Amino acid sequence: MAEPKPQTYANLARYVPLFHFVLAGILLANVVIAGRHVYYQGLLRHTVWEIVMALALVLIFLFMRALQDRVSRLEETLRLQSEPR
Repeated sequence: MAEPKPQTYANLARYVPLFHFVLAGILLANVVIAGRHVYYQGLLRHTVWEIVMALALVLIFLFMRALQDRVSRLEETLRLQSEPR
């Protein structure tokens, strides 16, 4: 059986098209649409809430990516610590 390729942070980090491109595009379109509602309808309670929620979803998206990077680094650190020297 072939030996597995050594795992590094470089080959852990990768783009998942549905997450990084499709979801990011949908969330950014949501911010633009909410901004248009505020622009055309004025500062009404529901339009302000739309923009707040749209920005909150973008923040969740960004924090999820940062958390994924931290978990990947932790996984690599634990793997390196457990290897025999």
